[in-house]
Amino acid sequence: MNARFLSVCFSLASLVMVASPEALAQRGGGHGGGMGGGMGGGTGGGMSSGMPRGGSMGTMPAERPSERMGGASHQDRSMGGERQSHSGGPKTAGELLQQNSKLSEGLARLLPAGTDLQEAVSKFRNLGEFVAAVHVSNNLGIPFSDLKTRMTAGDSLGEAIRALRPAADAQVEVRKARAKAEDELGQG
Repeated sequence: MNARFLSVCFSLASLVMVASPEALAQRGGGHGGGMGGGMGGGTGGGMSSGMPRGGSMGTMPAERPSERMGGASHQDRSMGGERQSHSGGPKTAGELLQQNSKLSEGLARLLPAGTDLQEAVSKFRNLGEFVAAVHVSNNLGIPFSDLKTRMTAGDSLGEAIRALRPAADAQVEVRKARAKAEDELGQG
């Protein structure tokens, strides 16, 4: 039944992403407008146009509110962010990665030889964020350690891409990496 629930969650998340990319681009929090206005907490609030309050036309609305505020959205949780551990609390990304040998093996092939996966996944908020970062690193040729440093210091994946590969289309790369991460985590 748990697999069926996850399958339904992934299907719904995919449908929302395909049908309304602007809904995922909402920023801000608890009292903003549009579909994303109630997610993530905070004071910013997104406008129904997909543009953050006080934002400019050049602002890239690729990140979800949860990335900016440090919380886990529904999609983050479905990507391995908050499952229960034996102690009753949420499992860490490292614990989830240890349980999924197929995913571990696949990610190890994308990282430099000899990379300690448990060290690599440490400090990431959730497993989905880590998996997406590994794919971005591999796709764009960005050293994983550089991405990890920026992301664990507070940058979103999109911000890290813009800083490390300004010529890349960060929004497209984030979407590709998240889709790949969801696919891999759904097969676990």
